[in-house]
Amino acid sequence: MRWALAAAIVAAGAAAWAQSNRVTFVNNLREPIELAIRTGPSDEGESCEKANETRFTVAPGGRRVVEGGNHLVCYCWSPNSKGSVKTSTCSWDGIADGGEVHLPPEGQ
Repeated sequence: MRWALAAAIVAAGAAAWAQSNRVTFVNNLREPIELAIRTGPSDEGESCEKANETRFTVAPGGRRVVEGGNHLVCYCWSPNSKGSVKTSTCSWDGIADGGEVHLPPEGQ
């Protein structure tokens, strides 16, 4: 019985670690924003040159949660009024430890 309990605790800890980089993006603008998100492993360590890229729109005042597992979550964003995110000219930001990202960042 003790071994089963110990195995369950180890499995729960491993599952929590694997999903430890949960990032919530919050749109503070009065218009929708487009987010480009890159997650997953990288050939260059924890860089933003990732194979997995997805895009989505966040409504004004909306939130979107991204699961990064144990990898860096990289993002680039643009207000919809300025058009689509152009990943070739993005200044990618990366989040390694989860939390909330408010867009635009305070003070901008």
